[in-house]
Amino acid sequence: MDFVVSNFVMDPMTSQTAGLYLADRDLIFSSAWQSFLDSFFTGAGLGSYTGPFGEIYPHNLLLNLADDAGIGAMVIFVVLLVWPVSRLVRSRDPLSVLALANAAFFFLVSMFAGTYYDSRFIWIFLLLGLLQIENGKGRPKFVVAGTDKSL
Repeated sequence: MDFVVSNFVMDPMTSQTAGLYLADRDLIFSSAWQSFLDSFFTGAGLGSYTGPFGEIYPHNLLLNLADDAGIGAMVIFVVLLVWPVSRLVRSRDPLSVLALANAAFFFLVSMFAGTYYDSRFIWIFLLLGLLQIENGKGRPKFVVAGTDKSL
């Protein structure tokens, strides 16, 4: 069992890839957090982040935005994210919920990898879900078999 853990669980997390250790996300995140705290209100500027290992973005969408643009951009981002999510949750439209699930997946992935460009699918799926709500108005709802509840 030790062979399996050391070679297939732990080793891939500590092996080198292009000179970077994959398990050092904690150091990258703390570096980005400190950079955000150093320029809390205005941010350090787009593309200004340089991590402890020379990486050009912190591999976390929220930390990237906080470091680049400051707390004001974070507030705007949260509002722009919460509003469509709350509409999609309340809609209970199956396709809108599916779009929300996809957006949530891409949001989760963007907390560990990727840049602004990679987060575009969050916004695409949120927009598709909102369009589905608008398109579905006046349309019959799905009825759960054996009940008088509709979805």
